[in-house]
Amino acid sequence: MKPDLAKILIPSRHPVGEDNCRATITRQWLLEQRHLSGDHAIVQNSHLDFFICASEAFPEIEADISRATKSVDLICFGFDPAMEISLRHGATWPRGKRYGDLLLEVANRGVVVRLLVWYAGDGHLIEAAGRMANNLPGHPAWSSVQDKKSPDYAIRRYREDWWDNAMQALPRSSSNPFTRCSNLHVRHRALPLIDTMLTVGPSDLTNIQKMSLVRVGTHHQKPILIDYEVPEAAVGYVMGLNSLTDYWDTPRHRYDEPLRGKAWEGSADKKNPMLGLKPYRDYAIRVEGPALVDLNRNFTAAWDSAEKNWNPHHQDFGAPGSLVAHRMSVNKERLVARAAPNCKQVQILRTDAISGDQTIQELYWLVTNQARQYLYIENQYFQNDEWAALLKERRQITLRGLKNNCGMAKEDIPPLHVFIVIPEPEQDGMIPATYDTIAALGQGQQMAKYDAGVKQFRELTPGPDDRMFELAKKYLRSIGKLDSPLLNDMKDSAKKPVVTKADMDKLGIKVLIAKLYTQDQRTAATREIYIHSKLLIADDVFFTLGSANLNVRSMCCDGEINIAGTDPAWIKTMRKRVWSNIAGELDGGDGSLYAIQQTHKNWIKTMDKNASVVTDKTGRLDAHIVTFSDDRGVTLSPRISQRDETLIPDTVQA
Repeated sequence: MKPDLAKILIPSRHPVGEDNCRATITRQWLLEQRHLSGDHAIVQNSHLDFFICASEAFPEIEADISRATKSVDLICFGFDPAMEISLRHGATWPRGKRYGDLLLEVANRGVVVRLLVWYAGDGHLIEAAGRMANNLPGHPAWSSVQDKKSPDYAIRRYREDWWDNAMQALPRSSSNPFTRCSNLHVRHRALPLIDTMLTVGPSDLTNIQKMSLVRVGTHHQKPILIDYEVPEAAVGYVMGLNSLTDYWDTPRHRYDEPLRGKAWEGSADKKNPMLGLKPYRDYAIRVEGPALVDLNRNFTAAWDSAEKNWNPHHQDFGAPGSLVAHRMSVNKERLVARAAPNCKQVQILRTDAISGDQTIQELYWLVTNQARQYLYIENQYFQNDEWAALLKERRQITLRGLKNNCGMAKEDIPPLHVFIVIPEPEQDGMIPATYDTIAALGQGQQMAKYDAGVKQFRELTPGPDDRMFELAKKYLRSIGKLDSPLLNDMKDSAKKPVVTKADMDKLGIKVLIAKLYTQDQRTAATREIYIHSKLLIADDVFFTLGSANLNVRSMCCDGEINIAGTDPAWIKTMRKRVWSNIAGELDGGDGSLYAIQQTHKNWIKTMDKNASVVTDKTGRLDAHIVTFSDDRGVTLSPRISQRDETLIPDTVQA
């Protein structure tokens, strides 16, 4: 269901100064209405640390877990105990300390480790979805480990032995080197199939489509909470990073990084099967301070309601609901940041279809309404044309208000610069929704082949003013096309309003859409950097980061968690780090209107130049930004399309 901005925005009531007849106001960036309910608290004085890629984040996570004295709470979309969490060295697995070893070490010295993973258990309708998403490599034993000469024998054997120990608490033996660990607790959860969840999603989806989203819904969160019972030492993480080898990379995004691992260690790059695992981009936020209260609330409620049949240790604070009760005694006033607070306001947001929580989507709607200078969106799935419609609608209202109420001429109103960084859709079935969203921003030509098909359908579709001869001609040309099930997605896209770059210019919205590539140091060969990030920055005063993609699934259905904050100095530093990492010197400078305007123009120039390097396979890339494009046309597998009303789990997001 689309958020109602009238219920999100706080009405402005500010006193006017008698001396100058002016009022001092601040723009609303967080969900203040939600704060009033007692959940999603907007808290002051938190300390945040920002990490680019797993190579920066996971060693910090390792250090914090190693220091734990009471508890380690993890929610994972997927957990691979064989993933190296520490700083990596060498080219052969293991290249550092394995995540599974780390958890066993702290558990064996008395720290309670709770691992909560999404998994549709054996016999569940979407059991296959978990396997396709590789969310629990090695468990259950989906493929037997027999060939000791196979290069992946050691890593597979480790995974299966670790999971056998975690799930069954087997005693140590020659075939199982792990020691029984009573402090390691594992639970799993899958979304229940309940009728009330049919309220999720956009209004134009059919009930079957909504149910399809629900039935392949996942718990997609990835937060960590450490030592909440010791407030002065407590720390947490909110991130998009999965605890799987696939998602490990460095900010350099080297063409073929030995530290990332071989193709057989994770999901091989289909476009580059002879190379190692593909480059991945993502972020993490380390949190100290009062924001941990909502991270704890999120974890304890989920833990108490999760399936317990995977947990071989029954003495975990007794009956259901007990972890929530146990944590109630923690003195929240002592949750002070050990380092100087550096973010003025922080809020934890979620998507939870069971309770109807769609605060992440509400936040995206709010910020899209409030931004006046720039929006930066870096997201794995840019598939939400309702958001694109909102952007244009709110901009139109802004222009009308400035013209009618402030007397501003259209040419004097500063443009809104929109930077969008996304990957090529990883599955054919994701092409239509991606196309619809970028086409709604006047950029449909960047998916040229699909766009040409959409235009052809528009030309073949009978119009209200067509004469008989024109109707007959269109009919003859459309035979075998308009009724082809393979082209249903294009037909649907053709029904949507046409938006051009000129339309966007009239609204004063300057849009660029980029993807990221890296290049071999020795040759002209290039390779895509897969974007797994879920980051939004606005006007150098707001950010949100977490597990939620900009698609219907993350905004309405899957279990998600994000952190949002406001602080100009901290967010400007974040923006400059991100932009300089992917665009070199084009980091936006001081963030002024002029600097952002010039940066936007220069990004487009650099992206176009880099696109020629990728296409022609000559020359050198200048940083990583490349003009977004996708050369696929017909959706060859319509059964996995987001519009398809059959129940296929391939659309599960990672």
